[in-house]
Amino acid sequence: MPDRPLSIHEAAIECPNRTALIFEDREYTFKELSQLIHVQKDHTDPFAPGFDLTSLIRIYSGLEMGRTLFLLHSALTRQERENIVCKKQELSNAAAVLFTSGTTSTPKGVILSYEALIASARANTRNLGWQENDRWLLNLPLAHVGGLSIITRCLIARKPVIVGIDVRRSIEHFGATILSLVPTQLQRISKHTAPSSVRSILLGGAPCPSKLRDEAIGHGWPILPTYGMTETSSQIATYPVSSGEWPEKPAAGRLLDGVEAKVINEEIMVRGPMLFSGYYGFPARGKDDWFPTGDLGRIEDRWIYVTGRKKELIITGGENVSPHEVEEVLVRNAEIEAIVVFGVPDDKWGERVVAAYCGTASSEQLVEDAKASLATFKRPKAYFQFESFPLLDSGKIARKEIRRLVLEKLTF
Repeated sequence: MPDRPLSIHEAAIECPNRTALIFEDREYTFKELSQLIHVQKDHTDPFAPGFDLTSLIRIYSGLEMGRTLFLLHSALTRQERENIVCKKQELSNAAAVLFTSGTTSTPKGVILSYEALIASARANTRNLGWQENDRWLLNLPLAHVGGLSIITRCLIARKPVIVGIDVRRSIEHFGATILSLVPTQLQRISKHTAPSSVRSILLGGAPCPSKLRDEAIGHGWPILPTYGMTETSSQIATYPVSSGEWPEKPAAGRLLDGVEAKVINEEIMVRGPMLFSGYYGFPARGKDDWFPTGDLGRIEDRWIYVTGRKKELIITGGENVSPHEVEEVLVRNAEIEAIVVFGVPDDKWGERVVAAYCGTASSEQLVEDAKASLATFKRPKAYFQFESFPLLDSGKIARKEIRRLVLEKLTF
């Protein structure tokens, strides 16, 4: 491992003519990137990076100079940005501050140190490894840890990053061998036969419906479900590569080296060298503190099974209902493309279970599906059909926005 693994200048010394970046049909070597960064100004103000060369160079420049990158979601309002900018905090050895979406509160800045990003990259390498011809496709937002971690992993390994929104073109024309996708992105390619050149797809960001997973595997896509979050510098659990070791029931992933996990009151707690330093504007975390993920689940032989989000758990008539469990049952219907289950306020029961879905299935069909496989209290009391679901800029389904739209027209 080089003394400065996140240095473009050091990479340019080690392998000047090796491809570092493929952007808009042009390949940039590490030497060329190093020269571009040399003339960049020192910017540390918060900014919303896009899939453009200026944003990419600004990120590489920040890593080169050891500065803190303040990366904002492009969807944040002006007021949200002003709230972020007005905060002042001295940061030491912070590589990046990534801000949560702030759908229900002011966005929180997650502080990731250089050590955390490097530890995360090393844990990924021990599981995934690197091959001579590897090129990693970057089509996740750079303000998300999933996008930023592709930059850092490839820089540390001195491997090329392909910037491209079109997955198939990035594979066929530019030789992408590793992909990082969320389920909605996988859905766009899962019905096509996978090119043999693709060796791994890290699939995360949201639970993957078993129907989609099986379809993708059936067409040869080498998916590796992963589990992680911004606070853990991306993945902390992933399916092993090429071992064929898959648990009998689908898990979120198997804990990577260096990660510890336990369950307290059904909530998954984790710690390890890749965890964040704290939230911007709040006291720092202790290095060895356990982090409550907010996910409910269990751990068996280092496999993590996630049963739902603590905040999304529906409590109806004193019974606990996992939205994920209900979704897994209903999405088996061949005429369902996507489904979201959530609770809505109810004077009698506290909450009622409702479902929103895309597809051609009728609500009557779904009622029968629910009757066959779900206890009475778990069955949705209403179904809402959407032509398409709104998405976050990360490509994930915008669950909170769907719930808001349903609440606007909900009557029982």
